[in-house]
Amino acid sequence: MALVVCVFSARLLAADPLAEVPRDAAAVVVFPNLAATTERLNAYLEKNFPRAQLFAPDDVLDSFDLPRGVVDFSKPVVIVSTRATMAREHLALLFQPKNLEPIAPEGCPPDGAIQTVSGIGGKRCLLMRRGTAFVAGRRLPLQRFLKQVSKEQGLPASLDPVQQALARDSDVFVYFWSPAWRDRIRPFASLAVNAMKLGMLESAKPDDAMPEGVRVVADWAADRVMQVVDEMQTLSAAVRFDGETLELAHHHTFTRNGAVREYLNGIRSNGLDFSSLIADRRFMVILALDWQVTAEHSFSCRVMDMLLKQPVVQRTAVATQREKLIETVHDMSGRTQGLYMVLGSKQGDVFPLEIISGTLMTEAKRGVLQAQYVHEHSSEIMASFMPGMGYGKVKFGPKRCGDLDYREAPLVGPETSESFRREVAALYGEKSSLQIGAIDDRHLLFTMADEKHGVCEVGQALKEGRSLKKNEAAQAALARLPKSCQIAALLDVGEVAATLPALTAATLAGRMNDAAPGAPATAVKGTPPARPGPMIGWGATVEDGRITGRLSVAAADLPAIGETVREMAGRLLQVVGTQSAPRDIVPSRPPARPGVAPRPRMPGQPRPGGGQGEPGE
Repeated sequence: MALVVCVFSARLLAADPLAEVPRDAAAVVVFPNLAATTERLNAYLEKNFPRAQLFAPDDVLDSFDLPRGVVDFSKPVVIVSTRATMAREHLALLFQPKNLEPIAPEGCPPDGAIQTVSGIGGKRCLLMRRGTAFVAGRRLPLQRFLKQVSKEQGLPASLDPVQQALARDSDVFVYFWSPAWRDRIRPFASLAVNAMKLGMLESAKPDDAMPEGVRVVADWAADRVMQVVDEMQTLSAAVRFDGETLELAHHHTFTRNGAVREYLNGIRSNGLDFSSLIADRRFMVILALDWQVTAEHSFSCRVMDMLLKQPVVQRTAVATQREKLIETVHDMSGRTQGLYMVLGSKQGDVFPLEIISGTLMTEAKRGVLQAQYVHEHSSEIMASFMPGMGYGKVKFGPKRCGDLDYREAPLVGPETSESFRREVAALYGEKSSLQIGAIDDRHLLFTMADEKHGVCEVGQALKEGRSLKKNEAAQAALARLPKSCQIAALLDVGEVAATLPALTAATLAGRMNDAAPGAPATAVKGTPPARPGPMIGWGATVEDGRITGRLSVAAADLPAIGETVREMAGRLLQVVGTQSAPRDIVPSRPPARPGVAPRPRMPGQPRPGGGQGEPGE
């Protein structure tokens, strides 16, 4: 049995539902009006998923041994964990009563007193009141609430304006005080970091040990991840569903004098309109950053400085070359005002992949030669710094398309290792190339694609006004995000579902074909979706050293997303199960609005088809 808190002061809870919660509570879950939330959700499920299991507000009481009808779910309900665990014996439930007769027929205990009452099935619970009343199955968490929380020590006093708004306006608000969870989170973060290192090692394919370059980069990235874990002060999440849009929000705060907060405070945005800067092409993912930092805080500068200080680089690269490389990277970073990246596939097909990235900067035309210098000389360093990775030297040549001058280099060259060449050919095509050009003196463009689908084509599209503003599905997704996003991302679920199985097949085939160096890359063909979407959008803002992200999906798209993901999962299982070379893969059908969905299951309820309700799927 778990602790339950029954709040009797209607005035107190109506004004501030968290007033009884101490600021150092490990975890807090708030339902501002669970009755209205479940009513909205059930109406949507009945219309779009007729066979789905509906929800009842009383379902949250299952962990507290409270009978139905006791809690008034039209008022705020708060679940509190007094320790860094969600185990029942450490949970407390704060609420306003609707009817105490089932558990306390003689009425509430005196203020500050604890009384034993009957719960579900005759189970014994504890009821305590001190301006509020508490019902508990364990005494341990009850002790935390024996002393009334002062206004200064209550959780509301420590919430920032974003957290207060999320707690007030969302259907569900969840708050974690990170210091209480850090010892539990650190081992998992460390495990993830080590898995990342192993992945980099596997990709490197050295003979005996991890190349020095891989180790240095992996260690640096691992340190940054652990630094974020150690300096995060609070993590909040919220869900809002109004019947039209499903929004998932997350909010992160960091220690006041830490390096993470210092970096975030140094970010400047320039109000960039990426919809007019990105060409309207089929895509899987778009990521855009209205993100300007000084060279001192730039990740690219930090990584370059770190790599060029390594002994192996100092032995292979002359001092003047290293100095010019550092100077060039710092100069470009200082002029950069924003970035974007588009991951897609060959137009008219699902494969090979294409990457288009743009840098918004001052003096972009000068940036073309600078970017060429950085790529050519950094590729030489990487080739010597990471033996076994297969890097070869990159050499760009001048090209011209109309009035657009740009630079081009083959993605693979004479010095590229056979295994790396095969991987590149499988993912990006046999004739893929790197291209660098300036659309104007503010827009530097970089493409990694088939030689016929590069800077020239993208530049022509933008010149003719064929920008992302023409994509209605993308614009609808962006409109659901906050207007002041410094980071925005779009995911086209249909494109991902059509491409990911082909990508998986090509990757598996590349690994199997490593034993046959002379064999040509196997082509992967398919038909892309007939129209864009459905789209999922995510945007994040940075303010006063805090990050707030919001993921948004149109409610009308949820059935199509579910069906598309289900079909993609089946095709992925088929590809992985056969372990065969890639072949023509039939893409998923254009997402259709299904009338039936898998039945969701509440905690503690039997699996569909397990003896209750209708037979399962």
